[in-house]
Amino acid sequence: CCYVYRTTSPSSPVARVACSPSTAIAVRFNPRLFKPRSPDVIFKGLPARMLYAVLTSTTCMLYDTEQAAPFAMLANLPLAPPPDASGSHDGTSPAHALP
Repeated sequence: CCYVYRTTSPSSPVARVACSPSTAIAVRFNPRLFKPRSPDVIFKGLPARMLYAVLTSTTCMLYDTEQAAPFAMLANLPLAPPPDASGSHDGTSPAHALP
């Protein structure tokens, strides 16, 4: 599993999400906020729906703050540790660092 913390409150996690058997190395959030689709959320206290990626040494899993399971997974990637993910400032173009 992977625990996600807020930078403003690093003492307690805001969510716990499933992860691959590998250790999570990084979590990156899309800066773009989306309109909520349902009142049921995994992350409590968020004003909007957000998309984020959990990175391991071989996998990039894409999540939505309104569901526990990833909606997409890129697996068996030949990543050079430590992998990283980023994107455009408006959140429309994701990027994943490859060696």
